[in-house]
Amino acid sequence: MKKSVSVVVENDLHDDDNVQYKSRGKGPKRVHQYVLGEQLGEGSFGKVREAIDSRTLKRVAIKIIKKRLLRKVKDGEEILKNEIQIMKKLKQHENVIKLIEVIHNEEKDKMYIVEEFAGAGSLQQLIESNPNNRLPLSDVHHFFKQLIEGLEYIHNQGVIHRDIKPANLMITPDRVLKISDFGVACMLDKFSNSNMISQSFGSPAFQSPQIAMGIKNFSGFKLDIWAAGVTLYVLVVGKPPFEGGNIFQLYEKIAQCSFEIPDWVDDDIRDLIQNMMKKSEEERFSINQIKEHHWYKTERYLESQNATCQLIDRWRSSSLLPYIEKAVANLLSSHTTNPSQNGEPPFFRHSYTSGSSLSVSLPPQQQNQMNGWSLTDESKQSRRTSLPASLPTNNSHLQSGQQQQCTIL
Repeated sequence: MKKSVSVVVENDLHDDDNVQYKSRGKGPKRVHQYVLGEQLGEGSFGKVREAIDSRTLKRVAIKIIKKRLLRKVKDGEEILKNEIQIMKKLKQHENVIKLIEVIHNEEKDKMYIVEEFAGAGSLQQLIESNPNNRLPLSDVHHFFKQLIEGLEYIHNQGVIHRDIKPANLMITPDRVLKISDFGVACMLDKFSNSNMISQSFGSPAFQSPQIAMGIKNFSGFKLDIWAAGVTLYVLVVGKPPFEGGNIFQLYEKIAQCSFEIPDWVDDDIRDLIQNMMKKSEEERFSINQIKEHHWYKTERYLESQNATCQLIDRWRSSSLLPYIEKAVANLLSSHTTNPSQNGEPPFFRHSYTSGSSLSVSLPPQQQNQMNGWSLTDESKQSRRTSLPASLPTNNSHLQSGQQQQCTIL
């Protein structure tokens, strides 16, 4: 019988906040090598949960798709297949969320889409956490440039996103923006030089005048640029440029393309917004014109950007630690009963060099008892440390009072 293990988790992200968890018995839920954490969100076809790859200790986001729900939606399976195909195509840019793998479980009739994890939440959440729902201009400039870089890459790959908005722009704690959610994206015909499309399924407030007027064919590139212009407006002003009591009133205002930019907005930002939100597609800025605009190229925010600290990881303290604690308790208990030949547990196999460290130590008074292990998570932020290649877990390797470390990324 496996020995029951008690593991203490100390969360030191806040100096005055120590949280302890104790676990006995059944281990955490797993999908292949991924240890599942709390739910991050929920969509039409299932839930999104935080998880950790037990082989690399990298955190990931896993979309858990219930196929029975997928089959109830018209063309649902084709829509998901299209999203996966697009994400497989977009794997070479830091400003686009990466698809890691897709796992099928026929027995449970589920599909697991494993994606890169951005711990600081969405740009929309960041906006809502600031006074008046507005970001400092240095932050606006920093994130907007990354949006355009990512959008340029997507368009160069022949993909139209069709739902650019702050809620679909994820942020990492080190302030890297990542375009996400390709559920309504489409791929252009690779044998055609045209970027014309005939449908858009994005959020109404970010749709272009061509959609609002019911035009049959329109530029996919200029559709995304319009939405990026609306996003820039929201970041600067703190609200959308068009609002209505219902979708008909909203589309009527968008079709007229009549919006006001407050007087306090800087002239160069005003000029860029106006050119990105031209009613005519021909007059609307291209990506190249945006990148050549003087506000895009300005260096007046560099000092503020360099002084800005990392963003708070929204999920580390509330979601993953209890599940890591369960996983480590379960693995240490298993390893005590059935140690591997090389004396290493399967959860810790490599060397890690950034993120937060996990340290497992054996107190002197409990040198021969596994229930004395402690698991500590402490923020390393920008400090990088070379850590051991493996984490020994029996007393022949780890002497009383010593500790070894690995790292969560």
